[in-house]
Amino acid sequence: MPTIPLRLDPALVNEARTAAPLFDRTPTAQVEFWAKLGKVAEAVFSTSSIRRLKATARIENLAQVIAGADSPEGRARFAALVRSKGVPLYRSAADEPGVFIETTPDGIERHGRFVNRQFHPIRRGRAKTAR
Repeated sequence: MPTIPLRLDPALVNEARTAAPLFDRTPTAQVEFWAKLGKVAEAVFSTSSIRRLKATARIENLAQVIAGADSPEGRARFAALVRSKGVPLYRSAADEPGVFIETTPDGIERHGRFVNRQFHPIRRGRAKTAR
């Protein structure tokens, strides 16, 4: 696959150099991973959710949060961080292909699908509270 040169912020490159060895990646592969992660986040979060996250505050040490997220403890810390920003969390419904479960900051769960980057609940009785 051909490559093209890009100009990147030196701080981002330094963060990639620090984070890359933790995952046996090169700094270039780390930046590519972050770019792919950003594409996924952009597809999953609604524009208004992203706007709210940015407006609330910058997340300090985001690279560390992402680097430590691939463990049960890391996933719990990341979920708590997202919840603290007042935005819903989404996960796939294991037994229903193409269906996601939205958990709002107050613990309400709704099943639904994403259509044009917007979450649309599926009518299936009463919503239940997450445990």
